Amino acid sequence: MVKFKGRFFFRQYMPKKPVKYGLKVWALCESGTGYCLNWSVYTGGREIPGDYGLGYDVVRTISSDFMNKGHHIYMDNFFTSPKLLLDMEDDGTGCCGTVRPQRVGMPPGFQEIRLRRGDPPVFKQSGNLMAVNWHDVKRVKVLSSVHEEGVVQKEIRDRNAPNGIRNVDKPTVISKCNAYIGGVDTFDQLLQSYEYQHKSQKWYMPLYHRVREIALVNGFILYKTVNPDSNKTSKEFRYDVIDGLLDGTQSSRKRPGQRSQNPTPARLTERHFGRAPKKGFNPDCVVCSDRNIKRVQTSHGCRECDQAMCWPRCFEIYHTIDDYKRAGREMRQRLANDGQ
Repeated sequence: MVKFKGRFFFRQYMPKKPVKYGLKVWALCESGTGYCLNWSVYTGGREIPGDYGLGYDVVRTISSDFMNKGHHIYMDNFFTSPKLLLDMEDDGTGCCGTVRPQRVGMPPGFQEIRLRRGDPPVFKQSGNLMAVNWHDVKRVKVLSSVHEEGVVQKEIRDRNAPNGIRNVDKPTVISKCNAYIGGVDTFDQLLQSYEYQHKSQKWYMPLYHRVREIALVNGFILYKTVNPDSNKTSKEFRYDVIDGLLDGTQSSRKRPGQRSQNPTPARLTERHFGRAPKKGFNPDCVVCSDRNIKRVQTSHGCRECDQAMCWPRCFEIYHTIDDYKRAGREMRQRLANDGQ
């Protein structure tokens, strides 16, 4: 979800999401690193679903460039359906995901299975599709076109067990699904680290910033893949990108906490000229005046700096000494000692 609370015709409201209002985005991500392979924006009711539903259309569209390459796609129960898995298998792509048992084409009797915690998993086969129903903490139902029946031993904590740990038979397909289904969540987590927080009244501005963030996150993932020994953080990578974009340009801004490459003030290097006195205009001298000790007013000043300063001593100090305040205090003390 791209956060946006303004009014526009395809804004979505999803009360169970951390971001409840905004633009809904479909994403296809690599399971290990979270690299975003493809994504699209859901435009709401203007997208008329096909004969097999919105979830079917989204998966077929967003993964069209990766067919017949031997990939496996993992998804949640909004997308998973027997029709989708069979059509993806015909295109040389395996699929696996949690499934809603009432989907059309599920193995016979699968919806009527009722399990309790601790019961062995139930496998159902329908052609090349395998469905499993298992009850661990909750009931989990998974449909796959790339896995077979089988279980693995898993140790879980149990306060009622003698040593606090008991072994359970976990279906292999569910173990694989848990391992590979988190690619989109990994990518979304990386997006949230430096999310653009400024508000906008235009819906396309948050979408533009999301496009930029996707490019930056993908770039950082590629950088870490090519340089696995690098300790560079995502923040440092972004600074490097900024420096690369600004290379060859001049900017007066600097990063927080970063010293300027040229700390010399312009008043010490440029040509400056005195300003003619103004009648009735006597501000405090920027160099030697101190209201806590002695206030000094003058009608003279510098035309370029637009500062008031006594002529000529304070004018010379201001344009030749970096710490002119310290020099002004020393001059004031010296004059006091001389009785002037």
